[in-house]
Amino acid sequence: MGHETAFPIGGHLKDALPNLGKNFKLPADKSKLWYLKQRDNFWKILSENKVSAYICGHEHIYGREMIDGVYQITAGTCGAPLYDFNPKYSKSPNKLEPGQWITYNQALPYYKVLNYNYGPGGNAQASKNFVGYRAFVYVTLHVTKNNVQVKTYGLYPKKGSRTIMQKPVKLIDSFVIDKK
Repeated sequence: MGHETAFPIGGHLKDALPNLGKNFKLPADKSKLWYLKQRDNFWKILSENKVSAYICGHEHIYGREMIDGVYQITAGTCGAPLYDFNPKYSKSPNKLEPGQWITYNQALPYYKVLNYNYGPGGNAQASKNFVGYRAFVYVTLHVTKNNVQVKTYGLYPKKGSRTIMQKPVKLIDSFVIDKK
């Protein structure tokens, strides 16, 4: 478990573990490449040691994805306004959509250096198997000898709100991680 995401999913492209900074532009300088290498080394340690999942917060949104055999589960929605996901490709790539801090075109240098799935049909995330919900959530883990059953319960925000929740609490995601 940790606070910051290794692979930012929404709102923290600039300062999660890759620490690329605000208004990042290519080519990446030595400092930016050093931070990116530290993130990659961290993830390599998880993968080589057969860690099943890295559970983190930092981003006020829910998402899960598997990268190099390790799940990143982001569940940082306790007590803060919800974020939007990384901007996806659209017909207006320079338009700042409501709730976004960055346009798609501004996000492109981040996506390129982070090796994200971007462009037409891309999900603007680290893996193609990304699942995410803009909801206030909590995650339960039921650990058995052979697997971990993950259930995510949540409340969706009222339309147009980043802070007001709709009721009732619902199961919004469920999956099983087989132990390695």
